[in-house]
Amino acid sequence: MGTVGRFADATERLAQPGARYDALLVDVHLDEAHTGFDLFDHLRTAGQGLEQRIVFTTGDSISTQTRDALSAPPGPCCGSPSASTSCGKCWSA
Repeated sequence: MGTVGRFADATERLAQPGARYDALLVDVHLDEAHTGFDLFDHLRTAGQGLEQRIVFTTGDSISTQTRDALSAPPGPCCGSPSASTSCGKCWSA
């Protein structure tokens, strides 16, 4: 388990030899310049299947932009990391 707060740190860590993760909990608002969807696209392009491990999360369910993006996310999504009931269904999949 590990945490990073920036796109560059995430891509660097995920590219390390032997890096293995069962799930990648990614905030929709990853950093100032990148979204979680940008990370999804980067991983999909890399072709190792890591994008299939992403679960999107956000604490911002108020803004129209976030709601629109989450209306059809490319992967599973739960409203907030603290919303264990909504995230629980992702872990059992």
